[in-house]
Amino acid sequence: MRFIFEQIRTGGDRNFAYLVGDRDAAEGVLIDPSYDPDAVVERSRAQGLATTHVINTHGHPDHVNGNERALELTGARLAAYRDAESRPEVALDDGDELKVGSITMRFLHTPGH
Repeated sequence: MRFIFEQIRTGGDRNFAYLVGDRDAAEGVLIDPSYDPDAVVERSRAQGLATTHVINTHGHPDHVNGNERALELTGARLAAYRDAESRPEVALDDGDELKVGSITMRFLHTPGH
């Protein structure tokens, strides 16, 4: 497994999206596509990754407003906390895991931001 982790500046008030992936499996996820989902998707494609999920860390507009476009461009599934207003296709609870190639992501519900 060759791990990919990129922080991508997406504009707004110091907003960042993240790309996490497994280069050997050619799979990745986009986290909080924010104000510039096209740029985030382009980075994933440039790394040779198929985007399996768009993940939201929380529901503030400056994190989720790129969801629709990122999903449209990738055909990925939206993953977020089960009670998120975005109505995620993959509803996550505290301690749930998601596989990205050989990477296992574990989610911790930490309300309070």
